[in-house]
Amino acid sequence: MDPWLPHPQSVTALILALDDGRSGADDVSAAVDWAPELARTSAYLKRRCGTVIVATTGDPAACRGFGRVVVPQRGREPSPLACVESGMLASSTPWLLFMPAGLPEAPEEVLADLLRTLRSQPPMRLAIPTDGERVQPWLCAIRRTTLPDLGRFLDAGGTDIFAWLDLTPHALVQVP
Repeated sequence: MDPWLPHPQSVTALILALDDGRSGADDVSAAVDWAPELARTSAYLKRRCGTVIVATTGDPAACRGFGRVVVPQRGREPSPLACVESGMLASSTPWLLFMPAGLPEAPEEVLADLLRTLRSQPPMRLAIPTDGERVQPWLCAIRRTTLPDLGRFLDAGGTDIFAWLDLTPHALVQVP
């Protein structure tokens, strides 16, 4: 047993299901019918996490049955980061694996590497995969203790994930 990997019951899967494009995340594809994508992503992450939360900027009814459904807090811009905040608020575990619905399944070893890196580097708030050229922040491991910092960023009007990363200590994990 790897001492740096948290027990699955202490990890929440946070799945992002964007609406029809009003979310502002042009680099994350949106699907019209979430059921097939959510079913696949939810089933994949349920095997690795104790809890599944689906955060959406669209109709919550379209996401029911795949995990607990949350939407951005009242008064927040319906952005992907506001969805992350809502998912973190709904989570009671110290660790989250964040992945958009529809993203190809990350190899299990990549998910383990993200969690292992985050746990072994206490100052880091996120562990994000990179192929050496591009950072892929839409798939990451997050410490729940990052929630207050994210809230302050959103309160200040921030919505861009790369601007948030500039302010948040994070580790990059090399993946193929």
